[in-house]
Amino acid sequence: MKSQLKLAVIIVDRSVGRKVVKSINKYVNVINVMYGHGTAHSEVLAVLGIGEPSKDVILCTVMQDKIADLTKLFVDKYKFGKAGTGIFFTIPITSVGGMATLQSLAGKMFK
Repeated sequence: MKSQLKLAVIIVDRSVGRKVVKSINKYVNVINVMYGHGTAHSEVLAVLGIGEPSKDVILCTVMQDKIADLTKLFVDKYKFGKAGTGIFFTIPITSVGGMATLQSLAGKMFK
């Protein structure tokens, strides 16, 4: 069975973003970091347990067989099981425009 390519989305406080990127480098293929900033009032953030509104939104491609390792890393090292520490989810990539693009996203060298 072939391993499916996924898009992983990780949202963390901006102060943690660089550490997360360094930690996931060996598991993922392509990494893109964007800055995010929430618009909710501090009272809403407190109720949700979110805290700091400045976030790093990390998008990366990862093969299905590496997701368990990533999940373990986020739960053990970054305490994602605790409210307000981070969010991690994946989305299946079901179609890509061209073989070269697919190979690039999968981290493979193409000819």
